Amino acid sequence: MAASWHGAWGSRVLIRKLAISAVCAGLALSAPLAAQDEDVYIEDVLGESGVAELRALEQRGLGLLQNGRIEEAEPVYREIVRINREAMGERNPYTIFAVLDYARVLTAAGRLDEADRAYVEGLTLARQVIGDRSPDTLDALSSYANLLMLRGELQSAADMYGVTLRLRREVLGDWDRATITSMSDLADVLRLLGRAKEAEPLAEEALRRAEQLYGPDSPDRLESIFVYTAVLNALGRLEEAEPYYLLAIEITRNSPGEADGYLPRALSNYAVLLLDLYRAEEAEPYAAEALRVSRAYFGETDRTTVLARGNYAQALQELQREEEALPLLEQNLAVFRETLGERNPRTLFAMNNYAGGLIEVGRAEEALPIFERVLEVRREVLGENHPDTIHSIATYATTLTYVGRDEQAVPLLAEVVRLRTEVQGPRHQDTLQALNNQGALLSKLDRLDEAEAAYRTALPIAREVLGERSIVALTISRSLSLILLDTDRPAPALELAREVTGELRARGARQATGGLGADALRAREASGQRINEGLFADALWANHQVADPGLSLQSEAFTALQLASAGSASQAVTEAAAARFATGQGLREVVEERQQRVAQWSEADAALLEAVAGGADMAAQRAELRERLDLIEQRIGELDAQLAGSAPQYFAILRQQAVDIDTLREVLGEDEAILFLVSSRMGTHSMVVTQEGVEWQLAQLDAEAVAAKVEQLREGLEIRAGDVFLPTFDLGLAHSLYSDLIAPVESALAGKARVYVVADGALSRLPLGTLITAAPDADADPDDPETLRNAPWLADRYALVQIPSVQSLVYIRQFHTASGEPSKGQLAYAGFGAPVLGGAARTRGARSATLDALDAASLIGEVRAGGKLALMNPEALRKLSSLPGTKDELQKVAGAFGGGASKLWLDTEMTETAIRDADLSRTSILHLATHGFTSEEAGSLAEPGLVFTPPAEAGPQDDGYLAASEVVALDLDAARWVILSACNTASPSGKPGATGLSGLAQAFFYAGAESLLVSHWPVFDDIAPRLTTETLRRSEAGMPRAEALQAAMREIRMNREIDASHPAVWAPFVLVGEGR
Repeated sequence: MAASWHGAWGSRVLIRKLAISAVCAGLALSAPLAAQDEDVYIEDVLGESGVAELRALEQRGLGLLQNGRIEEAEPVYREIVRINREAMGERNPYTIFAVLDYARVLTAAGRLDEADRAYVEGLTLARQVIGDRSPDTLDALSSYANLLMLRGELQSAADMYGVTLRLRREVLGDWDRATITSMSDLADVLRLLGRAKEAEPLAEEALRRAEQLYGPDSPDRLESIFVYTAVLNALGRLEEAEPYYLLAIEITRNSPGEADGYLPRALSNYAVLLLDLYRAEEAEPYAAEALRVSRAYFGETDRTTVLARGNYAQALQELQREEEALPLLEQNLAVFRETLGERNPRTLFAMNNYAGGLIEVGRAEEALPIFERVLEVRREVLGENHPDTIHSIATYATTLTYVGRDEQAVPLLAEVVRLRTEVQGPRHQDTLQALNNQGALLSKLDRLDEAEAAYRTALPIAREVLGERSIVALTISRSLSLILLDTDRPAPALELAREVTGELRARGARQATGGLGADALRAREASGQRINEGLFADALWANHQVADPGLSLQSEAFTALQLASAGSASQAVTEAAAARFATGQGLREVVEERQQRVAQWSEADAALLEAVAGGADMAAQRAELRERLDLIEQRIGELDAQLAGSAPQYFAILRQQAVDIDTLREVLGEDEAILFLVSSRMGTHSMVVTQEGVEWQLAQLDAEAVAAKVEQLREGLEIRAGDVFLPTFDLGLAHSLYSDLIAPVESALAGKARVYVVADGALSRLPLGTLITAAPDADADPDDPETLRNAPWLADRYALVQIPSVQSLVYIRQFHTASGEPSKGQLAYAGFGAPVLGGAARTRGARSATLDALDAASLIGEVRAGGKLALMNPEALRKLSSLPGTKDELQKVAGAFGGGASKLWLDTEMTETAIRDADLSRTSILHLATHGFTSEEAGSLAEPGLVFTPPAEAGPQDDGYLAASEVVALDLDAARWVILSACNTASPSGKPGATGLSGLAQAFFYAGAESLLVSHWPVFDDIAPRLTTETLRRSEAGMPRAEALQAAMREIRMNREIDASHPAVWAPFVLVGEGR
């Protein structure tokens, strides 16, 4: 988590008596400088020259402090103490003030033990000479409490802040500035003690009184705002805190000069909040501005700038720009080393962050000695019980596990648990986290009894202190459930797993209805939720094995496996699909208005962010924009209620909800089955669902093992550039995967002609038709064409259809209305291909060459729509290799099936504008042959898409690249077939949670196409038109689409004249969507 000014080392304002520049330097001194009456008094003792010398020292010391040169300032303030003592004696008030000021300088220099002694001396004298209830004595008490916080003695600090607040209430009253400051101070330390609920009323009182005392727009109330937001953060109420962060920024904007020093603090704190809300794209400009303003106001070496730089680095890390972040962290470390020395707590903090940056870029071996050094010095400087020292022990232990030294980390994590419990208490969140980390490491080392003890200690406390629905409690519950599974206690494991899963699903539902700002959080947590669904399926399986195999557990597992394999389809694609469905239900006007309102909300939100960056003259505009946002959100809520009532499937599509087993059975035919293949921690689940029932087994192959086998098998299917021979296909491995995954559930497939496959992770990268159903003979030659032709391929046993989700099949059959026959004026065939490109000609998968992997991110020219969509660079597109073979392919297919009702867009006519403008609403077959970018190959900004002839200049309507979200806008409701004859249009990344169908193919599906013919690897130019033509010919003759592709592949494989026996040649295409 990024460091904010909430509780960061040395970031608190000690005594607020000087100008903001001195305060932001981390110091505030007790004695008023250059006061006339003081000079008269001291002159009697020191003489005129003595006063001048003392004042010069004070000015020099302050200048050094303001420039961050604290080590140089320390001897200056030590000399000031000496002069006062010798001239006026130890009990003189000015000597006492000098001692207390010196204590504050020692604190800033990190010499905490010396500072403690100076405070004790100064406070003892102040109580005797000035009195316990003197405002100056109370100021010193508050400063000493801050020192105790820095020493990690949080409870002692809280006690002292409590005494200070009580006395200030009695002496100064509730409405005095110092009293209000004490309220915030005590609230802040209670927050750090994990007592945020106790802190909230104090922080709220300080906030309210500061507003009334200073006025709503006064910068004097900023401290109370900062503390109140920190308390809300600790309570997990981040959304509630956000308006206060924006208010702090607005106050600083509206108070130029007076509050300039607070601006980087306000900006940085808001950036940290946005990072905590998983809104890194929004956080980055705030963090960048905080750094820019701080540099201009304080300079490069001030700790305000250092902290802003660290927060900016954190934002870059969240945006996966770790390499850019590392130099910033290194610069911070260099600044503190030069100005404060190696052993200063702030330097150690910077060292710790730099080492963390090294870990982010995969350099854990380099980070380890840095963490070790930080721990060593913190133990010496801060002591064993300081929270920073404890944190260093935990960090060092974790890094040991990164470099494979798990056993060495065990005693260190045990030490962390002990120290956290003793110092912060057993109910503190840090203690719970320590127990969780300890349990995780012990589990990894198979020391399950010890791990279980750690989790059982933490769980009831987490539930009581943080709530049963807290992420901490749920994480511990899940970990304990896994241990119970591993120790053959399935029933209690299932009870915990069911509890966690239910809450996480409810959490997801709450996020889905949590307003327009919840998408990022939902997306961020989606991966963890998919993993949890797999673990829940494991717990169900363990109980299914020992209990009566009833439908209840199978139904639960069916839902869990759906959610575990839920693809990461882009928000743009799912929104477009949901809108298409609702429009088909007669709600077009409602959907269009909702889209307009969402666009208006985004525009108003962006305008508000810009207005927040303005000054006082934009206050009225900010108020107007906030009111506008409220009205838009209210209207969107009304429209959502209407959609939920009239077209509930709209939100089911939008949120990718699971389908219940009875609904699926209603749409399945007698000769059809669904096959789930989902890898989890325990292995790979194979589940078959038919009209008759459910068959469910678990193979002892986890995701890593499956990925290794798939990768090995694909090595025999993909032809590398420059190779002139086909690779050897591993028949034994193909049978092994069949035996592990398909054979155990195959009894449920008896009599089924058509099998719809939902495969997760690596399995989604493999056409299952390339598996074989019998072990090859020991002397079988895998390079012999006859061996390959006559192998018992799974593709011959079943007509296989790939689908991205069960919901997609239900969507087609319940809501699709495409006609089966072309009507008058309908295009039987529309083809787009052979874009005009300037690169060397390539043939796709031919025996002479193959296409290289392409990275869509490298083709981006500019980013638009708030950083969410990219315009491609036409010049970069033009450098792609030309594809002359695609023209021949399209002409052959059009000649075979199109006749007079066909149209081709080739060469210069093959443009993005052309496909947007073409009336495809009555087209039966849409064929695209060009370069394709999939989910794996596209970058974080570039969507999957297809390359068209690049325009002279890129624009929103034509940049030479038809992206997935733009595909959904095409009207393909009449399309029985969409053929994507491009590289890898079927393949996802193969990573856990990656969609089982590339975002590109899924986009065409949502655009209305019933069936897609897509490829898993580059297709041979001489095979593609033949395979496509044979499939379409059979389909047009009345054969079900899945069976048509099955027959075409078999015919090509068995044709000795074309030498296509190798599965790399005949098996790249798969059917997606409707197989009938």
